Amino acid sequence: MKSLIKLLFGLITPIVVIIVSAIYLYNANQPNNLIVLGFIFGSLVNSLFYFVILDKVKLFPYINYEWIPMIGVGVGIENNGINQSSKLIIFIPFVTFTFYDKYKKGHKPINTKI
Repeated sequence: MKSLIKLLFGLITPIVVIIVSAIYLYNANQPNNLIVLGFIFGSLVNSLFYFVILDKVKLFPYINYEWIPMIGVGVGIENNGINQSSKLIIFIPFVTFTFYDKYKKGHKPINTKI
């Protein structure tokens, strides 16, 4: 849920505000540039605030790749019940991509309970 909030308020909202402001400035006969720049600045400050507050939240999974002598294409999912993490493995010729859900083996997340 926190990653969804970070994605929405940290990335999507500033992009939408900048696009809507650019469309407004392009179509307006007498645009009020100061107000539009204020909206853009406020949106970027809000985005920075959410990125600073939610700095421990990861938006993207950990990604690892390996060069292996294999020709083939495939997708695999490994669910490990011990540490409740899962992996998505994608095989393409000579490369294997591994997407880790929570954390890599040996890299425990930081306990942030107060």
